[in-house]
Amino acid sequence: MAHSTVVGLIMICLVALYSLYLLNQASNSLLNASAKQYLLLQDLVSKVNSELIRILNVTTLSNTTLRVWVANNGTSVIMVSDVTKFMDVMLVYNSSTSRELTIRYFMYGVGEGSWSIVYVVNDFLNPIDVQSGRGGWDPGEILVIEIRLPTNEYFTNNTRALIVMSSPHGSISMRQFLVVYRV
Repeated sequence: MAHSTVVGLIMICLVALYSLYLLNQASNSLLNASAKQYLLLQDLVSKVNSELIRILNVTTLSNTTLRVWVANNGTSVIMVSDVTKFMDVMLVYNSSTSRELTIRYFMYGVGEGSWSIVYVVNDFLNPIDVQSGRGGWDPGEILVIEIRLPTNEYFTNNTRALIVMSSPHGSISMRQFLVVYRV
């Protein structure tokens, strides 16, 4: 074999080895990224499973206000600051003003078009102080909230409605209820 042929074969082998090395590095990076994503997903699933919430009851206080009892059936404390910032509350109902099915998202707050914490049943550990944002919603405790419709919007009496709530990390509870109030 000629000297140039041997050098050419050596160069081809080196390029092939270097390509295999780069491919190995890329697959290791991909495996590491996949492992990190798997761990993040596993952590999120663990948080969702530890934050199980359940809507126990819904009562119509008036043609604009509901009271809702929600239990923390999970295994972890949900900080009140997370509840007020990240808990989602949605209603699907018949509005007497539009005469159509209405889907509404409610933010935490005071006044019309919002929801707020009224009190907590069995609040012995980590007592909740909504004003300061301190305390936690412990497993076994029941959060009692009020939901107020926006201005000039009213529930249609004797109709079915649906409430959907989610915890800060995504545990979802929903409950269908009958809207009944005195006229």
